[in-house]
Amino acid sequence: MVPVGSPSDADISQQPPPGSGPFMLEAMDSGEKVTLRRNPNYWEEKPPLPGVIFKIVPDALVRVLEFKKGNIDFMQNDLEPDMIPWLRSNSNATVDAYPGTTFQYIGINLRHPILRNVKVRQALAYAIDRDNLVRHLLKGTGTVAGGLLSPLNWAYDANGRRWPYDPKRAKRLLDEAGYPDPDGDGPLPRFHLSFKTTNIDLRRRIAEAIKEQLQQVGIEIDVRSYEWATFYSDIKKGNFHLYSLAWVGIMDPDILYQIFHSSSFPPNGDNRGRYSNPAVDRLLEQGRSTNELAERKRIYGQVQRILAEDLPYVPLWWWNNVVVKKPALENFTPYPDGDLISLKHVALH
Repeated sequence: MVPVGSPSDADISQQPPPGSGPFMLEAMDSGEKVTLRRNPNYWEEKPPLPGVIFKIVPDALVRVLEFKKGNIDFMQNDLEPDMIPWLRSNSNATVDAYPGTTFQYIGINLRHPILRNVKVRQALAYAIDRDNLVRHLLKGTGTVAGGLLSPLNWAYDANGRRWPYDPKRAKRLLDEAGYPDPDGDGPLPRFHLSFKTTNIDLRRRIAEAIKEQLQQVGIEIDVRSYEWATFYSDIKKGNFHLYSLAWVGIMDPDILYQIFHSSSFPPNGDNRGRYSNPAVDRLLEQGRSTNELAERKRIYGQVQRILAEDLPYVPLWWWNNVVVKKPALENFTPYPDGDLISLKHVALH
């Protein structure tokens, strides 16, 4: 909350705003840490902790080493999967993984002359072995996605079309789409596409693994990795063929309006692939015009089934929430969307 009359450009690190939550902002050290203190006026039971310090440590390996040294009590997510077995065996830590709702996907530019063909998009979905990616690259820290919304989401629909790994069907669809393999099992591709990702090591390895899988059905992929600002700028501008990103902690299906309604092309929204379907538009408008939960679930179930056929995104997986904490830290409850609201119950003994 910001008091009435405060300047619009007020520096909250110098004048922390008041709040009504269990903790209050005490200090912000840019690029270093954010310090919260217990709110003495909190309307419910006061938190056991006198305060919480969020340390900003961008490098995952440094975070793990800081935890092992005892300088960090708790970490959630943003860990390299390879580090998790090491933490379990080399530190006095409790390490657990819980199903989450953060959704990893491949975004598709539907203005591209090849990718606007739905059979090509369906072939992409059949050609990707998600189980293999989750098992070998994520080390089990994800769950293969059968659709856009997680089964943990109240609006999840289990009746949408699924796309199991089936490279033979992928090849048949590409043939039907008018892109036959020019030399059978030879080295010549059906066509070329680029795949954009960030320069984070795990993201690059995922992209390279997807490239290898798509090569098996005759699609040649040029993987291009960038630092985050350049990558994200390109995605917002529509300067891509394929890319991979995640929806973080999605619980309300109204997010689908922002991502798939035809009025949500950038800069108005996040429909970066320029998907447009009048039937989906109508349903998304209905979904945000009613508060009746059963009716919203019915509407968003229809949306999910249509999108599962049209495939403006290729679903990959839902990330698990990985919680690493000292045994002395008690009462933390993980939430599917990765929220930290249970910190108000945490005690450190």
